[in-house]
Amino acid sequence: MLIRHENLIDNPDLERNAIYSVVATAFGRESEARLVNELRSSGAAVLSLVAEVEHKIVAHIMFSRAYVQDIPILALAPVATLPEYRHKGIASELIRKGIEESYNNKEIIITVLGNEFYKKFGFEESCKVGLFCPYDFPSENFLTLFLISSFRNKIQGTVTYPSEFDRL
Repeated sequence: MLIRHENLIDNPDLERNAIYSVVATAFGRESEARLVNELRSSGAAVLSLVAEVEHKIVAHIMFSRAYVQDIPILALAPVATLPEYRHKGIASELIRKGIEESYNNKEIIITVLGNEFYKKFGFEESCKVGLFCPYDFPSENFLTLFLISSFRNKIQGTVTYPSEFDRL
């Protein structure tokens, strides 16, 4: 398996279409695939990684710029793996790589609308650290990872996601 950055230089249409297909197939609908394209087009996408198996893109994750007050943070969404490649650790490897790159880029916080799966990466319930979801979503599923621990409990408020998320 190869984990790499999305490559929209060498063959952008092929790459975009492959990612769109993975995301739409993984979610069983096109909403999240359109979200990826919209985040990319608007410039809100900060980091986009793919996993390849035998030269085929089988998984994708994206981190986009969000804010708490005026403080830039990251939102992890979507995380997509083709059904036949699930439960093989591929999404986990993508997430680990994304967290590592985000840390190296001196990002402060990553949020995700997710479930227990994300807690193994260090995510915790956002409400416990004073961060709140702008959407009608169960608080136990709005999770936060502090990449710089000294900011813990110093940054509080409602997270503002890119407007593209409002269309989901």
